[in-house]
Amino acid sequence: MAKRSKTSTPLKAVKRMNDFDHGIFGPEGAREITKDLGLDPATAPIYVIEHRPDTVKGARLNGCAAVGEKRYGVGAHELAEWACRRLNVAYEPKMGRGAALRECCAKLREHFSKTQEA
Repeated sequence: MAKRSKTSTPLKAVKRMNDFDHGIFGPEGAREITKDLGLDPATAPIYVIEHRPDTVKGARLNGCAAVGEKRYGVGAHELAEWACRRLNVAYEPKMGRGAALRECCAKLREHFSKTQEA
């Protein structure tokens, strides 16, 4: 497991993900959360995301002018699901991004609350 930063805890990292509903973390943010969860930041799931504000469920990336412009990052719900799998935390898969994020963050909070009590 990676060494956590001195200013954050796993529970704060989970809250940060939960508060970023339907959001996309850039590579640096994804690696920071990954590290604060005690996972190797080099393994954080980073993808190419295309700026598609012209579709109902499309990604809207700050600072992108042209439709089709690409950036690197990961959806908050994808990062939370990935963290659950890496930490062997069971969760119920959900259809929507928000529902998936809330489910995984709730299970991660339970996991880290038990870990801190021990």
